[in-house]
Amino acid sequence: MPHATLAALPALGLCIAGCTIRTGDLTLVATKNIPSMKAADIRGQYEASDCKTFSVPNIKEAIDRAIEKGNGNALTDAVLYQDVGFFQSCFRAKGTVVKLKEQKE
Repeated sequence: MPHATLAALPALGLCIAGCTIRTGDLTLVATKNIPSMKAADIRGQYEASDCKTFSVPNIKEAIDRAIEKGNGNALTDAVLYQDVGFFQSCFRAKGTVVKLKEQKE
């Protein structure tokens, strides 16, 4: 019996293991209309994800969650990742959250 268990461990490891794919690098990401970059207040580095089991995750949700964590309205120097596992798939967004302010004319 121990031999069967030892043989099953590598197979189980392959089923659980996943990989991460770097999906893109973007200078500025916003999912809503934003004002000019001239009056930007930097909020800091944030990361968020949207994960689904047996379904397709939404990259917009991951971006929105990262922006909301930093209380901003845009993500600069953004890096997007896709994490793929056996039963679960995720999109991750990581970058600097900024709060862009309206310019007075």
